[in-house]
Amino acid sequence: MNKLKKKDFKINTAFYSLLLLLFSCSCSHITKDKVYNSNLTLRSSFTSSFPIGLGIHLSNIISDSSHLISNYFNSISTANAFKFEAIHPHLDEYDFEEADSIVAFALQNNMRVRGHTLIWGNRNPYWLIWDEKGNTVYRTVLERRLKEHIMKVVGRYKGRVEVWDVVNEAIYDNNKEFLKPTIWYKILGEEYIYKSFQFTHEADSNAHLFYNDYNAEQPAKRDRIVRLIKSMKDRNIPIYGIGIQGHWTTENLNLSDLESAIDIYSAMGLQVQITELHITNPLDPNATDSETMNQLADVYHDLFNILLKHKHQITGVTFWESESPKNRYYPLFDINLKPTQVYQSIINAN
Repeated sequence: MNKLKKKDFKINTAFYSLLLLLFSCSCSHITKDKVYNSNLTLRSSFTSSFPIGLGIHLSNIISDSSHLISNYFNSISTANAFKFEAIHPHLDEYDFEEADSIVAFALQNNMRVRGHTLIWGNRNPYWLIWDEKGNTVYRTVLERRLKEHIMKVVGRYKGRVEVWDVVNEAIYDNNKEFLKPTIWYKILGEEYIYKSFQFTHEADSNAHLFYNDYNAEQPAKRDRIVRLIKSMKDRNIPIYGIGIQGHWTTENLNLSDLESAIDIYSAMGLQVQITELHITNPLDPNATDSETMNQLADVYHDLFNILLKHKHQITGVTFWESESPKNRYYPLFDINLKPTQVYQSIINAN
């Protein structure tokens, strides 16, 4: 009998130890979810911290998700509406329909607007760079077109668009290079960045002007961005902030690097915003299995803890849409537009 009791005791001890281990492994999710209040929205939860935005297309606000956008967010970024080829497809033709509708929707719902983006190496119309013979235009021609475009677009939305991503993704990823050899750079050199900010400031002196880029938190690229900012400040070029694009995965987001970048940019007198935030499973960007969703919940929760720690330096966080047309607001909302555990983990970081 004694032997049986000892054996039973060992089995029970092992069993309860296993239960304790399983509980400890899952308690982080319990902790993050247990205080979730379904009445809280991102918009209301972060009111005292920073604006919470979403990058959208016109289709988002003319669909059944328009109420979700206006209810859960207090800032909007235009995903494509302000890109050069979308708003200025031909030399003497502007198409303001989508941009006008998005800006009007934002103002009707007391939301801020981020204009994304004025100048980028991609999505430029053929007429802008090449003449009828297929030759690149002269420097004076391109600079004149750059100024005319910015004055027209920024002037139209003066006082309505609070933030402009003036130049997007100009820094090279190659550590041995500085600026990307875009067509802007090839014709105008580094001056195209300075001119873009100058013209935007002339068109709306109250707008907040940002440089926006991905991997802006990674030390090597961060240092090249700092080099650019210093050169701008040396020339008295008006720049207000840095947009750190949040195209991360559950495996490559380095929160230590992010904190350092926030501190370094802020020390230069710049606002910091997290833009295009969309963290995914590196193996499947649209995975919805429970393991992936729990991992995403953990990463988003930890990220927002860091952002709230630095809320005095951060002036906005903007989420980006999923690539999946069936689940546009993944991973915050499911296919039925209901908040997920990822959404709950963000609320609970507040």
